[in-house]
Amino acid sequence: MKNLFLTGLLGLGIFCSCSNEDDPANNGKLNEGETYAQIVLNLTDSKAATKAPTGDTGSTDAGTPSEQAVKDLTVVLADANNYVQAIYAPTLKTGGTDAADRATEPFKIPAGQYKVYVLANYNNQTKGAFNETLAVGAQMDQVLTIADASKLHVADNFLMANDNLVASVTDFTGDAEDTEVNDDLAEETDNPQKVHLVEVNIERVVAKVELDQTTKTIDVEDVNKNKIASATLEGGALINLNKYMYMVREAKTATNKPSGTSTWIYPQDPNYNKKLTGAGDEADWLTANFSNPSATSFTDFTSAPTFYCPENTMQADAQQNGQTTGVVYKVTYTPESTAYTELAQNGTSNYDQIFTAILGLGAGTMDADINASIFTTAESDGKTFYAYNDLIFKNKKAAILYKSIAEATGADNAAKATAANTAFTSNKGKSGAELDAIKVYEYTAGVSYYTAWVKHNPAGSNMQQDKFGVVRNHWYVLTVESISGLGYHKPTFEDPEAPDDKAEANIQVAATIKAWTVVKQEVNL
Repeated sequence: MKNLFLTGLLGLGIFCSCSNEDDPANNGKLNEGETYAQIVLNLTDSKAATKAPTGDTGSTDAGTPSEQAVKDLTVVLADANNYVQAIYAPTLKTGGTDAADRATEPFKIPAGQYKVYVLANYNNQTKGAFNETLAVGAQMDQVLTIADASKLHVADNFLMANDNLVASVTDFTGDAEDTEVNDDLAEETDNPQKVHLVEVNIERVVAKVELDQTTKTIDVEDVNKNKIASATLEGGALINLNKYMYMVREAKTATNKPSGTSTWIYPQDPNYNKKLTGAGDEADWLTANFSNPSATSFTDFTSAPTFYCPENTMQADAQQNGQTTGVVYKVTYTPESTAYTELAQNGTSNYDQIFTAILGLGAGTMDADINASIFTTAESDGKTFYAYNDLIFKNKKAAILYKSIAEATGADNAAKATAANTAFTSNKGKSGAELDAIKVYEYTAGVSYYTAWVKHNPAGSNMQQDKFGVVRNHWYVLTVESISGLGYHKPTFEDPEAPDDKAEANIQVAATIKAWTVVKQEVNL
């Protein structure tokens, strides 16, 4: 992933000096003697202001200047076991002629042997993203609790870190032979220092999800290619954001990778090995590990909505609706007139005959809210409809009456009519959670929701390891290509234990990935 985003060229200058530079942040010396260090970052293609990814899954894109900007650097020296020994906030040089490169002023460090980690923009707003604070004595591979994920991707201050945790130990006790450089990577001409150069790659710690949608209204067709509704995409939102992360990812490649790619990373995050398996209280379990289990606000499609989120990967059998980062699409669903379910008085079907028998119960016995036009009367706004058992009804009472008829028992249609009438009276006043409990769902103003689980390997086979999830510094581009049925009535998933790959899906999304590695995903709703 060396050139996926930022190629950081670290120049660490070592020599004895009597300079008055500030002492390291830990205010202590690790070993006898002191030396100086300098860091140089080469920001690949930083001048490109890419608005949309160009290319297929596995291609790379530098992103926008705001996504690449480096305002400050934090340098961490760790021992061979990754325990932090010292932390520095060196000053960045100014005045370079090439905005693609940044360099620090030389700064003092104790001589020794260290692993070198570099964090970009950590001393700005991104530090407040975590409950924990990086400190001397801590481990670089500690689990960090994300207190505010939005601070990981503040404009011009995206948090960046080494591209893997396997940093080699660098010896800063020998003589340096390279020369100090400026922002443009040209050698310093004014009393230059001799430096060591150590190469380190850094990357953004968040993933990027873009909803690239040109076609906003899609015809919904049945299996016979008959139009049954129009679906208009109104907006999108992310759900299931990981609450935990590592500052630096592990260097783990995917077991299964997209065709045409050579190296495909799929690191293990702190939640990787967890799986929801009928936990005593699913809500508590999910809340403890993931945030945003449902969408509360949506970004419209005036322009392609773009979201940033923490890394979220998982073992194959943990690829479940309650754990995988996904996109909720908000859709206005307008059924065709022929798509509504109706029962007719004196009709030929068994349900028609039970309906006719109910109408024959007469005043005083038949519920007063039942009449011959109950199935043809729309809700007052003309848009709200109800669903029961995948059937669509023009109003709530029609859906409840149909359910009552479908579940009625008795020796004959007359007995079933009496039972259905009684059940209708019992259920007709229900709403909200009580209505959901009897499997009658309200689609207020015709709004339906569809979830598309983000795929790291869009072409992967069913529930294959590494198929779902989001990985840092990857750009997932999703496009809805088709919608084949009614979605859910809530902006979330129905069953958190449901597998991400299911036998039947009513959304199909095309996806691409950039490093920003691009992942393109076609979505069929």
